[in-house]
Amino acid sequence: MAKVLEGYSGLHKDYDRFMNKAKVAIFAAIVSFLLIDWKGFFFFIMAICIAFAMHQISKAKNFKIGVQGERTMKRICRKLPDAYSVVTNVELHVDGRAIHYDAIIVGPAGIFVVEAKNMNGTIIGSGTSLELVQHKIGRRGGRYSNRVRNPIRQLDGQIFQLSNLLKQHQLGVWIKGIVFFTNKEAEVKITNANVPVFSTSQKGAKLLKKMLLEIEANQQHVSQQAQDKAIAVLTGQTP
Repeated sequence: MAKVLEGYSGLHKDYDRFMNKAKVAIFAAIVSFLLIDWKGFFFFIMAICIAFAMHQISKAKNFKIGVQGERTMKRICRKLPDAYSVVTNVELHVDGRAIHYDAIIVGPAGIFVVEAKNMNGTIIGSGTSLELVQHKIGRRGGRYSNRVRNPIRQLDGQIFQLSNLLKQHQLGVWIKGIVFFTNKEAEVKITNANVPVFSTSQKGAKLLKKMLLEIEANQQHVSQQAQDKAIAVLTGQTP
């Protein structure tokens, strides 16, 4: 089982913030309901609390998909071989700006930047295009499509910045990108991808593990010292 080091998650914070507000409002509504027989004014207070709670739950749903994707990615990472460590929700500051990474895998096979997407439906397109197309079926059976930013193209900048940062710490480690669609209801059909693309629905966890082991078998291993130093950089434990 791989070691997972969890970083700060803004999605979790926002989701919990809205849900906690909703819980407080629901509690206030219950208290108001119990007092209705004593004073009719509390019926009005109860209605306001319920409306506020529903509004907060609606806001929380905007972050729920991202939170679920993060949790799934962590479960997948924990199933990697023991020799690997995974740092999730990494925020690196390069040239005065913050760069967010969903997950970075560090191990004998190298360093892998993972861009995780929790989309459902059928995702099609080319790895070289700026956008992918997401085909979905709504709750009432209607079909519709969305254009979404291509995560493969997003990886290029992330890898470039991480490589430069590691070089500043005298680490010339091989870095590769990975895109992982975590939603089990996603069918991924991406062509011309220059990085591995995995999905939960297409045995992505097993294929990821297999890929790492194959790289280990065919390439020179990254030393444990280099791995430890890379993890220290990613977790902000270097001077």
